[in-house]
Amino acid sequence: MTSGAPYNIRQSGNVQIIEFTRQAHDLISLKPSRQILSGLITSTGQPRCLLDLHNVEWGGSTFLAVIMEFNLQILRKHGQLRLCGLQPHMKEIFNRTRIGTILSIHETCEDALKSFA
Repeated sequence: MTSGAPYNIRQSGNVQIIEFTRQAHDLISLKPSRQILSGLITSTGQPRCLLDLHNVEWGGSTFLAVIMEFNLQILRKHGQLRLCGLQPHMKEIFNRTRIGTILSIHETCEDALKSFA
């Protein structure tokens, strides 16, 4: 668990699970998150990360940019990123922006964890 951050981090096998614990859509709350998430990637050979977004009802453009930046960093290290638990409004945003066609999105954490190759 990461205190002060808008998320908790836990491990399941060789997958890092990042669970957002509150709304995280503004630059003030996301700036430290970017650094910590980047640190997770650089400390792992081929990172396997799961973003659990079940607590996020709304995310702004900065939040989407952080997710896409995180995905790009993971891909550069030949890793894998999965998302799960999107609320209806977030699903709509991901679909409208076509981000949903780029990322691997699952209904539940269990489904997402099973999808890692």
